[in-house]
Amino acid sequence: MIDPVTLMPAGVDGGYETYGNKLSGPFTAHPKLDSRDRRDGVLRLLRQGALHKEVSIQTVDKAGKVMRAEILERLNSSMVHDFAVTRNWIVLPIFPLTGSMERAMSGKPPFAWEPDKGTHIRLHPRKGTVADVKWVTAPASYVFHPMNHYETDDGRSWSMS
Repeated sequence: MIDPVTLMPAGVDGGYETYGNKLSGPFTAHPKLDSRDRRDGVLRLLRQGALHKEVSIQTVDKAGKVMRAEILERLNSSMVHDFAVTRNWIVLPIFPLTGSMERAMSGKPPFAWEPDKGTHIRLHPRKGTVADVKWVTAPASYVFHPMNHYETDDGRSWSMS
């Protein structure tokens, strides 16, 4: 919640929601209430540090109870701004726009375009675990806001643009 006068965080302990101290740290810009979960108030979000290789998939119910929190290892410390959710998958893009604490500490820009790392799309099953992840590799690219993501009825193909 934001105070409308000062624009400072307000309304929760310390100004930031931590879901009972179960979750803390930066989240991606766009948590998801997808059409299948909206009726139940389930929120899906990614917790990440843009300068670290770990990212965590979080699922929180409408009462604020953390239902799922899995830590995932990324191939690099990619800047993940947004992600997608389909009927069966959480789609996490790993782009070659990388963050580096070493670069930042040496006075260089913390983020750099490293196209030789390529693009990797992590397909994490909504009802599975890290062990069930599938990967798709593509040429170097970057997308801030994925759109038009869906699965066909047979679950065999999907699209994200």
